[in-house]
Amino acid sequence: MHISELRIRNFRNFLKGRFVFRKGVNTLIGENGSGKTNALHALRLLLDDALPRNSICLREADFSRALGDWKGHWIVIAVDFEELDPSEGCQILRHATGHMDESDTGTHTLLFRPRLEIRKRLHEMTCDGKGKNEIREHLDSITVDAYESVLTGRAEADFLEDDTYTRLVGNFEDGLFPNPDDDDQAELGVKVGPLHPEISCTFAPALRDVMSDLRGYRSNPLLALLRGTESSIQIEDAQKITAVVIPIALINCSSASPSRSERVETVPIEVTSQNNLLGEPTSSILHLNSLSTSLSSPAIVSRTSFL
Repeated sequence: MHISELRIRNFRNFLKGRFVFRKGVNTLIGENGSGKTNALHALRLLLDDALPRNSICLREADFSRALGDWKGHWIVIAVDFEELDPSEGCQILRHATGHMDESDTGTHTLLFRPRLEIRKRLHEMTCDGKGKNEIREHLDSITVDAYESVLTGRAEADFLEDDTYTRLVGNFEDGLFPNPDDDDQAELGVKVGPLHPEISCTFAPALRDVMSDLRGYRSNPLLALLRGTESSIQIEDAQKITAVVIPIALINCSSASPSRSERVETVPIEVTSQNNLLGEPTSSILHLNSLSTSLSSPAIVSRTSFL
């Protein structure tokens, strides 16, 4: 199993964002504030059980500023999987997200949208021929507390396509909104529970102070990456790891930390087999696995890698 695509609509930096991944190491490159960390956080919202359970209950600040007025709009985060084989480790993930076309692909989606009664009222106002000003007044009364977070599997709709978004969410310029009773499960997906228990995910943030982070037990990203896998490491492999880690630690600890103005926020992600335990030095790591396969993500200066 590996992640083949991440799609983000209206979330933080991203009015519309599509990330296409290949099996192996993938890298996101961008300046500070370009959205590398937010893209990784979007992925973690769907897959990382280390985040609080209410993390998918998003906030007003999570809406993209490019929207202008966010009220009534949806935040949509979708992840596509490939190679969902019938092995024991992928069975539940395949059952919940697998497309019904005999392929080995699946989709897991987070919809953050107004609750049903809000969407019904918008549709009723459309049918009653209410003017755009009256509809706008109703939209202005919506608060983020009137939103719901819904997890789905097998969704076919691509919300990055404007026609699809307008058809399923609404036309805000013309004040036209669809009937939520006509929601198509094939497009939006079927509701599923959190899939966190089916995917092991470890996130190690990017190193900001190399000497301090490598010295600390809790903040050491190498420990976060290796923790839980020590029983599967052969003695000869452990010696190889030690031979690599010690020189890296010595080099990093002897190097001067960059000034605040020189630091570049990064979020590399890489998907590796479980035996490939080491990411690049001074990196942020997202480690996901479904039994035999893992996804890790190291963050190095101005770069984000995906495996």
